[in-house]
Amino acid sequence: EIASCLVGSEMCIRDRIKPFDKYIEPSIRMRVTCSGYLKSEMVLNASELEAMRGQMRLVQRNESTPDNMELVYGDFGAKSLAATDVVSETSFAADAFWMDRFEVSNQDYREFVLAGGYENAEFWSGLEFVLDGQKQSFDEAMKRFLDSTGKAGPASWVDGSFAVGMASYPVSGLSFFEASAYAQYRGKRLPTLSEWRRAASGATQSAVSARQNFENDRPAKCGAHTGISRFNIRDLGGNVREWCSTGRERSSCYILGGSWQSSSDVFALNIVKSRWNRSIVNGFRCCKNFSRTDQKHVADQNASDLSLIHI
Repeated sequence: EIASCLVGSEMCIRDRIKPFDKYIEPSIRMRVTCSGYLKSEMVLNASELEAMRGQMRLVQRNESTPDNMELVYGDFGAKSLAATDVVSETSFAADAFWMDRFEVSNQDYREFVLAGGYENAEFWSGLEFVLDGQKQSFDEAMKRFLDSTGKAGPASWVDGSFAVGMASYPVSGLSFFEASAYAQYRGKRLPTLSEWRRAASGATQSAVSARQNFENDRPAKCGAHTGISRFNIRDLGGNVREWCSTGRERSSCYILGGSWQSSSDVFALNIVKSRWNRSIVNGFRCCKNFSRTDQKHVADQNASDLSLIHI
């Protein structure tokens, strides 16, 4: 079914994509596009769709909108989808954040390496290298971040680079420290445990995980699978598990979502690993703080950063 709606003088198109037909809770995948706004695509069940009350929030695009990132807002429940709930400018800015739509790819990470990522200590500022209770210097730590041939780079690389044809695949074989340094290089950060879970929230996680890269013999290209969160973020489950900034003690951090080797059950688990762990299935994506100045305000929108459309 395709329906149209108006925002000002602009035409929006809503695509209602067929329900999932697997043995999971019935759900609908919906996409809304409108000139001047970020595309919104999500998977919803009946209660979440009803909570929207026939309206949807769209985020205006302007010169400060980051590329290939999605705005995550609201709480974990279906009520947060209700477009008629008034969100104040202050509270919205405090709770919302941008998250990468895709995992960091090999090509993305290659740019960090070529920019001197493993030589420039500034990218690693604020990171404390503690191994077995002993603080390591920057140079000592860098000796542990080598590829299979002894060159600086992810454990999955060979001779300082990724394999031919793997540019668009998620980078893997990284420690928490390397993921954090890359995020600083991009002017971003790693998500907290709570932020990652909020981005992956929704009542249709079974529908999301059914369309992800679990129980496979290899990773898939970034965005190749159709499982999405309700904020249009891809591959949160499976493919590569993703580092978070939230730690357990000083030596470990959460790494979420599971990998191509995992069963889909891992999607809901809070896994903890040593910050030095460089398993071949370790990857990540980045976040960026949201500022209320990122979005233009419309006077009749109750100072909300999100514009309402009827669907």
